[in-house]
Amino acid sequence: MKQLNTALLILCMLWLLPVQAEQSVRSGEYEIHYNAITTNQLTAMVASHYGISRSSTQAMLNVTVLKKASDDDLGTAVSAEVAVTSRNLTGQMQAIDMRKIEEQDAIYYIGLKKVRNLETLHYQITVTADEMNEPITIKYTTQFYTD
Repeated sequence: MKQLNTALLILCMLWLLPVQAEQSVRSGEYEIHYNAITTNQLTAMVASHYGISRSSTQAMLNVTVLKKASDDDLGTAVSAEVAVTSRNLTGQMQAIDMRKIEEQDAIYYIGLKKVRNLETLHYQITVTADEMNEPITIKYTTQFYTD
């Protein structure tokens, strides 16, 4: 059952890529993938499995950290400290709690935040893996459509 849930989560995320493109940043041997969607885009089964409420007014930020030996290497998921803040267009800032999800060879960091229609959020994502010399900071902006 655990393999089925992992496969469903991966398929769900891949299905969503054309709708909300995944972003990635490479720094040395680390590659960080991140994206944000509203949780109503998750299947009911995936949302239920992870205890996430499906809603057009709840955004989910997903971050994955991979360590890659070469450009051709798909990479290995690694644990990291993932700290995230969001800022809206009026300057209101909020720290987002990130929850670590480990399943087989995959590690995801998921954070949730309420959003309004046409709200633009500027995320600052700071990633520190055990073997990194310095943290990697990513700035990511996205707009949410809830209607």
